[in-house]
Amino acid sequence: MTLKKRVWFYLAALAVCAVLSLPWAGALADTLGFARLTDSTNVRSGTTVKGGALDPGNVIYRLKENDIVYIFETQVGTDGDLWYHITCQYNDEGSLRPRQGWISSRYAETGLYDHVKAISAGNNGFLALREDGGVRGAAKLGNATSAFYRELEGLQGVVSVWAGEDFYACIFEDGREFTLGREPGSHPLITAGEVAFDVFQRERTVLTRDGGLFSTADLAWVYPETMPDLTGVREAVQRQASLFVLLGDGTVACAGMDSGIFFIMEEEMPDFSALSDIVSIDTVLWHPQDVYFYEVFAAVDSQGKAHISPRAVEILTDDWTDLTRISLAADYLVGVRADGRVYAAGRQKEILEEVSQWTDIIDVSCADKYCVGLRRDGTLVFAGKFDFE
Repeated sequence: MTLKKRVWFYLAALAVCAVLSLPWAGALADTLGFARLTDSTNVRSGTTVKGGALDPGNVIYRLKENDIVYIFETQVGTDGDLWYHITCQYNDEGSLRPRQGWISSRYAETGLYDHVKAISAGNNGFLALREDGGVRGAAKLGNATSAFYRELEGLQGVVSVWAGEDFYACIFEDGREFTLGREPGSHPLITAGEVAFDVFQRERTVLTRDGGLFSTADLAWVYPETMPDLTGVREAVQRQASLFVLLGDGTVACAGMDSGIFFIMEEEMPDFSALSDIVSIDTVLWHPQDVYFYEVFAAVDSQGKAHISPRAVEILTDDWTDLTRISLAADYLVGVRADGRVYAAGRQKEILEEVSQWTDIIDVSCADKYCVGLRRDGTLVFAGKFDFE
């Protein structure tokens, strides 16, 4: 190496070390995701100048203190500050619309999602339940979005969260319920627990903390044909006209509204009697080619094997082993492994590529266009496209 090249190499190394020593440099990996504004601030257009620095550009609108934004890129500005490329909800003369722009890191609090113990993702938003019983999340609720963020901040003592298409529910320790969005039905809660909703049919099933279950839907049990003992339920999932229940002994029961289970394929209904030692279940309406759909049911047993119906979807997971749970979306699915890595298959290429890099994951929740992962340390990771307000 010539003397000139060695000098340039030395200077480049010094530059890298200088960047890594800046107070914000080590936090770059932790800044992507949702953030809250700590003060009102201008959002700027932003342009990249020679040398790769960001010129903040002109003011294009202004955001208020406590507004929620999503950071999807970071860049050092010509002023030496770290700038966030954001998408957010912007109130333009009384109407709400999504916008993008740049804000200084001085005005945004990142790391909003830590100490999380449970997650639930819907197509228009998600909820994260913290270990202290608080709730955080993001949603697309039109004019109600700002109220959504304000009201979530005041919630305490929550034990369960659920996010659907346009409905969000939080269940408290004393059995009270907090909801936002379209109300799909109501029933007084006896003890706090989890919630499963059929938003399409405007019906609801509630799993209580002691393993009891009740539903506002007119359900007909398909397997077993008579209603099982529903006092030891571990998990309940519901989509459209079908309800699937994981019982304490590791078996699965299922019920449908009136006409029974909603499976559409040439295949027969899954043989639920063959399932045993099940530890996790999920269901979704699968849209493989955007022209038709059918119901998919998935289960994971204690040996880490996936059981999925119909077979057209199960073949995607034939080489998956050592699973702890599976989460389904309309055209892709993600499986969590015991070692914290994840499997992914389906049509959403961007999501599949991103989640395949995740590590130390203990749970996932899939929506059609994005996926949320819960790390063992209680923090969240995101993949896919977000258009929350």
